[in-house]
Parts: sequence; C-alpha cells; structure tokens
Amino acid sequence: MPDTAMLPAHGPAAASVHARVDELLDHHDRRLGLSFEAIKSGATTAYQAAGILKWTRRERSLVDMDPFNQMLAVLETAAHLDVLVAQRRLTSVDTDGVRHYQMA
Repeated sequence: MPDTAMLPAHGPAAASVHARVDELLDHHDRRLGLSFEAIKSGATTAYQAAGILKWTRRERSLVDMDPFNQMLAVLETAAHLDVLVAQRRLTSVDTDGVRHYQMA
C-alpha cells in the first residue's frame, strides 16, 4: 500500500507508517534473538528470561521495575518465547502450571 502519515492515538504524528512498521519489526526481531539467547544461556521460564533481558530505553533490569511493569515484561517475554516455539526454534512443556522452555 502507499505510505501515508501516521496519526497515532498517543504520541506525535509521523510522516511514514512504513517507517514505524519497519521499526517495530526490527525491534521484535531483536527481542526474539535476545529471548532465544536467554534460554540458550540457561533460563527455562519466561520469568527467568525476563530477568536476563534489559528493559526500557534506559536498559533497566527487571528487579528495578515496579511490579506492574515487571508483569508486563514477563508477559512480553513469554509471548516472544511462544513465537520461538511456533518457529520450532524452542520447545516448551508445562509442569505444575509453569511453562518451561528449552532449545529445540
């Protein structure tokens, strides 16, 4: 589709929707890679992986965030890990209500 101005519900308007889509795709590709590396380095749960990753533009640790944002970070990590399972790069198994991830 032709590019157009982006008028988001919050934040400033931008000249290109395509540029923002490309930014988001790049961001999620990076996060998938970092999530994969967290499991490769020994994390087995989304919580453990989120604890390895850095958060926000300030590169904060999970423990330095308030509980609500910690929960969001763990949920985002779980979503990325589930994408990696769907891509067959990881496998997962649920044990006692906890999803554990490992290398495929």
